[in-house]
Amino acid sequence: MTLKDYKWSNGTDVTSTAVMFWYNMSKAEKTNFAAYVPRQFPDNLSLATAPDAKTVMFTTDKVYSEQWMLYNQLSQITPMPPAWAMTSATAKGECATNEASCAAVYTYLVSAPKDLPTYATNPLWKVVDGPWMLKSFNADRHITFDPSTKYSGSVKATLKEFIEVPFTTDAAEFNVLRGASAIDVGYIPTQDLSSPRPANSTPDQPGPNPLSANYTMAPWNLYGINYFPINYNNPTVVPVFKQLYFRQALQSVVDQKGIITNAAKNYGFQTTGPVPLFPESPLISTTEQTNPYPFDISAATKYLTDNGWSVTPGQAATCTKPGTAAGRSNMPALFHAPRRCMCQRPQICAPPSPSSQGWRLPPSSRRMACRCCRSHT
Repeated sequence: MTLKDYKWSNGTDVTSTAVMFWYNMSKAEKTNFAAYVPRQFPDNLSLATAPDAKTVMFTTDKVYSEQWMLYNQLSQITPMPPAWAMTSATAKGECATNEASCAAVYTYLVSAPKDLPTYATNPLWKVVDGPWMLKSFNADRHITFDPSTKYSGSVKATLKEFIEVPFTTDAAEFNVLRGASAIDVGYIPTQDLSSPRPANSTPDQPGPNPLSANYTMAPWNLYGINYFPINYNNPTVVPVFKQLYFRQALQSVVDQKGIITNAAKNYGFQTTGPVPLFPESPLISTTEQTNPYPFDISAATKYLTDNGWSVTPGQAATCTKPGTAAGRSNMPALFHAPRRCMCQRPQICAPPSPSSQGWRLPPSSRRMACRCCRSHT
């Protein structure tokens, strides 16, 4: 990897030392690194060296997809200025060359921002490689930036000052926008849009602008996806979530088009896989382009009924056919009783009779039957 000719705001070059500083820190403090995933970066590197000031060499522990390594792993690299390699206000650390030194540097870097009165004047935060430098900061989140005269990027700052103004609510921010005197750039809460964007609009086209007298409106299209994570460690429901057909049914009842049209007023894009659908990209697969799981209640019902579930409109779906044979749920019987009895002292016994309403398995046993209860909950 060859570094470009960038400079820090103190005039020094961005070199391989800055990359090795970040790399060693990410190894030494990986449990504190938000992007860390076990067996991925930096675990999947067997060696990292800096043969000269502009070159860094990484050796992986095995062969990986070049595209995945570039976009998902090496994209995390964030050069850290050598000026940050401090273990105190006066003592320098050696994290760039000695991983064992990183812990003390990390401790100091984490503690320094906690001193809010000196945050803006702390020399640590005066060394950056971006277009702006921190000028002032206070605890209520008013922040002022000045342009960095040493910025090496192609797009330079054109404003003499950049001020971030905090608001307690989006309604408060919108009220100030309507006054048209205190903010140059702001955001319109979705609920305050006068009407939806026309359905045939291109992603860069805005809809009706409720503040057209004073502001130009432009969509802010973020490169990202939306999803909700499933807790595969929940002992109660993990046997259900592990079934592909159940996850397919769950996705099929999410009305993404309806949400975008009604709640987001046509400002949004569906998520059909791990790659955003906008902008167009060769990374978007054919499967994503065709949306394998569109909103379809009938399809969701079929996913369940084909696999041992009973679905009655207006009621909770119930898994009624346990077992691994075709047409069954591929889950143990314990998870299929529509009602579970509560016994003070459940005991192992023969399988319950067909007329039994439910049973409870003692924690000490994995057998699928226990003494039937007289009362049910």
